[in-house]
Amino acid sequence: MKRKLLIALFSAGAIVGFASGIAHVSGHHKHHRAEKYRAIVDMCVDAALRARSEQATGRDRLAHPDSEDIARATTPASDPTGGASNTSNQVP
Repeated sequence: MKRKLLIALFSAGAIVGFASGIAHVSGHHKHHRAEKYRAIVDMCVDAALRARSEQATGRDRLAHPDSEDIARATTPASDPTGGASNTSNQVP
C-alpha cells in the first residue's frame, strides 16, 4: 500500500513538474517575441523622429557633406606616428 502511494505521488509530481516547465518555456517565448517586436518598433520610431528633425533643420543625410565635415572626418584627433603611418593597405 505504501509503495503504491509513493509511486502515485512521484508520478503526479513528475507530470505536474513537466507541465509547469513547458508552461514556463512557452511564457518566456511569448515574452521574448513581444520584446523583439517592441525593439523593432522603438527603432522605427527613432528613425522617423531622426528623419523629421533632419527635415526640420534642412539637413539631408544623403546630401554631400560640406567642406567642414570632410575636414573633420579626415583629420585624425591624435596621430602617434606623426603622419608617417602606412596607408597603402587601406581601402580608398
